[in-house]
Amino acid sequence: MTFNKKMTDAAAAVLAGPSPNEISASPLLRDWSFTILWNGSLALAGVVQGSPDFADNEAIVTSPLVHLDTPRGTFNPDPVAVDTFLRAQLTLLVAAHPLFEETQ
Repeated sequence: MTFNKKMTDAAAAVLAGPSPNEISASPLLRDWSFTILWNGSLALAGVVQGSPDFADNEAIVTSPLVHLDTPRGTFNPDPVAVDTFLRAQLTLLVAAHPLFEETQ
């Protein structure tokens, strides 16, 4: 399989979203909140249950969020809260930027 075919298939899978069976077999993230990873990507932090990779009730941070499908999923945050959170994180990152430059 060529690289382009792999990328096309991966993009199609993301756009199609998970099947009902995949959703019912997926781990559950409870008590989640947004977090910003070291590279500026948006992720979720919370307590996981039903994961094959983590113990139940273990605190985890997800990999970066790529796509949020609000019409099909249950993710429906208050846009004002998300905007406020992201602006606060950006303010903190801008304020911390000079500190990172000093360490290089």
